[in-house]
Amino acid sequence: MAKTKRKPRGPCKRLRSDSKGFVNEELRLARLRKKFRLKDLSLKTGLSLHLLSQYESLRTYPTLGNKINISTVLGVSHEILFPEKLRKTANFLEQYEYDEERLSKDIGDVIPNYDALNHLDSKIGIEDCLEMEYDPEESEIRTNFLDRVIQSIDSLDYRGRTIIRHRYKIDGCKFLTFDKIGEIFGVCGQSIRQSKLTAFQMLKGMLGGDYERR
Repeated sequence: MAKTKRKPRGPCKRLRSDSKGFVNEELRLARLRKKFRLKDLSLKTGLSLHLLSQYESLRTYPTLGNKINISTVLGVSHEILFPEKLRKTANFLEQYEYDEERLSKDIGDVIPNYDALNHLDSKIGIEDCLEMEYDPEESEIRTNFLDRVIQSIDSLDYRGRTIIRHRYKIDGCKFLTFDKIGEIFGVCGQSIRQSKLTAFQMLKGMLGGDYERR
C-alpha cells in the first residue's frame, strides 16, 4: 500500500505552494507603483541588474545599506519594503531550492552541536518548517529524522563525511573553512565547496521519503 504524503501545515504550506512572485510581493509592487524597471532602478541606485534580480527573486537578501539605497529611490520605508518575513522567506527558499551557503552568515563558531545538526537538516528540508509551526504529533518525526540524518552522514564517502562534520561541527568536530578542509585533501576551497553540494544531494537521495515529508 502506497504511503500517503504528509501535507505541510500553516506558513510552511503557503510558502511551498505559492509562487515566488507571491512571497516577494512587497518588493515587486513597490517597484511597479513607482513605474521603475529593473534597469531604471539599477541606474538610480548604482546596483547591478544581476544583484537587483537576485533580490527580487529572493535568491539573496540585501544588506542594510542596499535596503536603504533601494528604499530611498522608491520612496518606501525599508522596513515596509523588506519586512522580516521576506528575510525568513529568502532563507527558506535558499535552503530548499539553491542549496547554497546561508545568507552571508557563517554559523560554524557560534552554535552548539545540536543546533548544528538542526541547521544541517534544514539544508535537506525541515528546520524552518518545524520552527514555523510546532505540532506535538510531529515531534516523533522530528527526532526520527535527525537520527536518519546521522545515519546518512555515516554512509557518505570519507570526503563527504569530513566536509559535513567539520562545516557543521557534527560529532564534536572542529569547524573548518572550505580552504582548511581543502588542505586535508590537497585541493582548493572551491573544490570542497562543490563536494559539499554533492554530499547534500546524496543525503537527499538517502533520506528518500523522509526528505519529502519535510
